[in-house]
Amino acid sequence: MIRSLSSILFILLLLFLLPGCGKKTMPVAPQTIVPERVTDLGYTLDEKGVTLSWTFPNRTVEGKRLYVIEGFEVVRAVVAEDAYCEGCSLHFGPPVAVSGGKMPAGGARKKGSYTESLLRPQHRYFYKVRATTSWNLPSRDSHIISFVWETPTAAPTAVTVTVGDNMLDLSWQPPTTFLDGAPLSGSLSYEVFRSRDGKGFRPVSGSVSKTSYQDLAAKNDEKYSYKVRAVRHYKGSIAAGVASQVVSGIPSDRTPPVPPRAIKSVKIGKDIKISWASVPDKDLGGYRIYRRKATSKKPERIGSVAATATTFIDRKPATGTVYYSVTAYDHATPPNESTFSRETKDH
Repeated sequence: MIRSLSSILFILLLLFLLPGCGKKTMPVAPQTIVPERVTDLGYTLDEKGVTLSWTFPNRTVEGKRLYVIEGFEVVRAVVAEDAYCEGCSLHFGPPVAVSGGKMPAGGARKKGSYTESLLRPQHRYFYKVRATTSWNLPSRDSHIISFVWETPTAAPTAVTVTVGDNMLDLSWQPPTTFLDGAPLSGSLSYEVFRSRDGKGFRPVSGSVSKTSYQDLAAKNDEKYSYKVRAVRHYKGSIAAGVASQVVSGIPSDRTPPVPPRAIKSVKIGKDIKISWASVPDKDLGGYRIYRRKATSKKPERIGSVAATATTFIDRKPATGTVYYSVTAYDHATPPNESTFSRETKDH
């Protein structure tokens, strides 16, 4: 009887301890899975609106490695500029969910972003972001970024690109109106964007005050595309304008070798041998030999030799007094040719 009663009590105890919906697990302390706060929230403005960007936190507040961020919450406050007062409390609206994801292999940091358009002119915007986990445990808020949205300026016009040797020169005319047609006032600066494929444009400079830009990082025989936009500094914010039409250019070698020196001509039987000192140019393609009669002002080309040669034989010399000169040329397409060497007289 006692054994039966003990068995019943043991079974009742088990039923009480067993959960009704699954296996019981050990509790998890929140701080072990809560992500660190986002510390590098930034923004860029263009004619369409604002794009926020940040780096995924990869550790918990306890310093443990995180491999997945479930998502992010972006919250925003908006205040009419004429009603804004520094230090007044802000009313942030409901959060907007942004997807997260797994961390890249090898410890690389993943980037997050959020874009918003249809902003209202003469309004100040405030944003902050927080990371969340699958347990719906958010991180602390990031710092707050803010800016004043202003009507964008129209696009710069007459954008041109001039080809140079390992460089491209851009120039443009400034816009004179806002995008809505209102007259533009105040000083402008400009941002230049470059692309190698005509699609992924990236800034190649900070803002420049002049209406020109020289790209000294361009390489010969490679195509580069550019667009330019005006920016206005307005109440601590940068109001970006509409980007210009895209222009493209291909830098090319425009620098010729130096002319040959130490030109000599010697008569050998009926022939004339012309010689010169080699030109120390890494891109040397060869030499061209010219002959000029005393009665003529313009020399005529009578032959060419490879870069390794420093002599040429004129086997059909002209009668009378004759002068010879030599030029050097490179491998460019078309080749760049040096100026004429000094002339040597047929002896």
